[in-house]
Parts: sequence; C-alpha cells; structure tokens
Amino acid sequence: MPRTAPTFGIACILSAVVFGDVHLLAVQTESAPELMRSTVQAIAGRAEALYSARISFSITSNIYEKTPKSLTLTVTGAEWALRYNHSNNIIMNREDALLRYLETSSEKGHRWYSLHLTAPQSQTNMLGSNYAFAASRLGTFWYHSQLEYIQKTKAEWLPAKQIHGHRTIALRWPVSAQEIGKAFVVVPGSIPKNFKGYLQVYAVPELGHALVRIDYVDQRGQLLRRYDSRDFEEIGADLFFPWVSRVTTFEGSQFQSFEFHIEDVELANQQIPASDFDVQVPPETRIRDSRPGFANAAFRLSDQASLKEIDRLLHDTDSSESLWSRRRTIFLALNGIFALYLSAIWMHRRWARHS
Repeated sequence: MPRTAPTFGIACILSAVVFGDVHLLAVQTESAPELMRSTVQAIAGRAEALYSARISFSITSNIYEKTPKSLTLTVTGAEWALRYNHSNNIIMNREDALLRYLETSSEKGHRWYSLHLTAPQSQTNMLGSNYAFAASRLGTFWYHSQLEYIQKTKAEWLPAKQIHGHRTIALRWPVSAQEIGKAFVVVPGSIPKNFKGYLQVYAVPELGHALVRIDYVDQRGQLLRRYDSRDFEEIGADLFFPWVSRVTTFEGSQFQSFEFHIEDVELANQQIPASDFDVQVPPETRIRDSRPGFANAAFRLSDQASLKEIDRLLHDTDSSESLWSRRRTIFLALNGIFALYLSAIWMHRRWARHS
C-alpha cells in the first residue's frame, strides 16, 4: 500500500527518534541538498569568523616541545605578532615586511640583538615552520585551501557521533592523490601515488558550527591525521573557541602530536592596541634586510640618532608615508655618508703618495 504524504512524514519522524539523529530526518526528504549546502557554508563561515584577537597559550609536543612553551599570538586581519612570553623575542608581520627580532646570550653573559626583515607572510604560510601560528584557528580548518575545497567538492553525510560531550553532525569529502595538497595540505610521507581517502569533519551547530574533530583517513578508514578540540567557551556572539586542542599525525605505529592549552582570549573581533605590534630595538642591534626587490643590506644600530629614528619608525603607525621606505631612506643616507668618508680617505692617501 503506498504511503500518503502525512504517513511518510510520520515515518521519517519515527526513524529520527529511533536512531537518535535529527539529521536523518532531513536526509530522507527533498531538503537534504539544501541542508548540506547550508551546513558547509556554516562550517566555512566559522573558519572566517575570528578575524582579530589576542590569544595567550602554551604548546607542547611529544617530540619537539616536551616542556610547555608560553606564547601570545595577536592577530588583526593580515597583520599578526607572535611573542615569546618569557623573552623579548618576536615574529611580526606588517604590511611591508616580516620582522624577526631575536635576543641571544652566551654562558659568559654576552648578549646579541638581531632584527631580520623579509617578505611579508600570511599566518597560513608560517604554519609549515611553527604550529604556534595556528592558535587563532583552533576549532576550525587551519588552511584556506581547505575552505575552497569543501565548497567546490560534493560532500556526503556520515553517522553522527557524540564527541567530548557534544552531539555532532558529520560530513566527509572524497580526496584523490591529485587533490590531496588542497584537502589535506600537510601530507604524510607514506601516501601512495594512487591514494584515495576522505576529509572528515564533526561539527557542533550549538557551538556555531565549530569543528570538534577533523580527520584525514584513507579509503580503508585508516587514520592519518586528527585535529581534536574540546572545552569550548563563547568569546563573542555565537563564536565559540576551544581551550584545549590537539593535532596528531600517524605514520604506521608512530605518531607525532602537538597540544595547545589556551590561557586567555582577549579582544575577540575588537580593535587591537598599536602597542601589541611594538618592537623595542636596543643599541648595537644587528639589522639585516633581505626583502625581495631591495638591495640586501646589513648594518648595526651603533649611535643614538639612528637608534631613535629606527625606534620611531617601528612604532609610528599613523604616518601616511611608508614605514619601510622611510627606513630605507635613512639607511641609504647613512651609507652615503660612509661612502663619502671612504672616498675622502682614498683621496687623502692618493694625494700623500704623490706629494
């Protein structure tokens, strides 16, 4: 006997109750494709929801950083600064340059100061050298290419799971060997050329579609990498952030993990004070400028006049003139004076030789 529309709807509701999965109700109806699209859009939207914040945290690793390292990451748009809390060391990205300021000392107490300028870098690009830059992207996708991938690739539902006390909705996207760089980004070394696998996520609508888990698996279901986040707290309107997050990469029987413990999140999606991007450059700092498009330069701040000017340039964020073009002008002027000095010595020696 064919079902009428009402009886079909009742059957759907009963099946949802029996299986404990409200999502199953939508999958059995014609609204499933629209629900899939809205879910993917919500997940992608959460990945872009936190655009400025100051995050204090510690990070440990079962291989590299077994002793917790305390840091603060400040982010505002494309500009960011990573400070090491128990030193003056900082890595900072501004509009025109990436700055690395480092203080080192010897056993005898000698101290060295260096400031290195290179081409600007995005947060994502820095993840290859230091996972600490992921602190503002915990509980969601770390990489922008993944957001593009999930919105262009057809997804499918997975059975829902209860994870860290949260009821999740689960999706997965197929991943081939040709697409693995976009979908996984970080690729385990043992991946074969004919690889087939899945990018799987577990989202919590009650947490603004934050991701409590992201899994990279092969077609046999073997886990290659897992991002796990828990202890979420609301830091803004419908914006939830995890206080503990762990990423684990599996290679056969071996694994490598990094764990974040958040201490504080301030100024979420608010204006960041300019002082968060200050760099205190002491006298005798060695400065090296190796940005593309500029003559490779290296010099030492050895006099108070140049020190004062460099300090002003590093902290003057309101000037309409380019920060680094003015620094370049000062550098060229100093080099010009030095060149004139060398020329005068050469001419004096030549005159003395012929007199």
